[in-house]
Amino acid sequence: MKDTLRILTTLKCNLSYSYCCNNLFKFEQKYLANLNLQEYNNICITGGEPLLPGKIHLLRHLLLRNELLDENIFTLPNVYIYTNGIYLNHSLLNFILDFNKVKGINIGIHPGSNNRILLTHKYLCKNNKIRFMIEDKYKSIINFAEYKGLNYTVWTRDRCDMPNEDWVLLKDN
Repeated sequence: MKDTLRILTTLKCNLSYSYCCNNLFKFEQKYLANLNLQEYNNICITGGEPLLPGKIHLLRHLLLRNELLDENIFTLPNVYIYTNGIYLNHSLLNFILDFNKVKGINIGIHPGSNNRILLTHKYLCKNNKIRFMIEDKYKSIINFAEYKGLNYTVWTRDRCDMPNEDWVLLKDN
């Protein structure tokens, strides 16, 4: 069994930062129906931006497929969503977190974006399934001491390519 399947729902992103991990690799392209989710311990849903308007249906299909398989007593992977958070609102957050296998939402902190606004939303900062992520060389843009109880991590680019991981770009049906 492999550790992680990283699924890109799209290559499009509303921020398109050059240091995004997903810009560093080539992906195998597959249809959602051809993915065997039971082969993995974890699924990371990412993009581009997986919450872009027009791409939410792919996220919904992935989450529903995982939940339906779970009802059939299969051991299924945990799901983590990686987003820049711009389109994440209270109702979308509740929709995503209603799925049992969603264990976390990781929100990238990017210089020049409106992440400062994101950090002021209490429903994001106080939810223990949400983690803010910032690249080490940009951590000075946010004074984390201002945000008590914030779940965050600092990452480095050398952690983009993890062992025992497959990367797949979903083909449009």
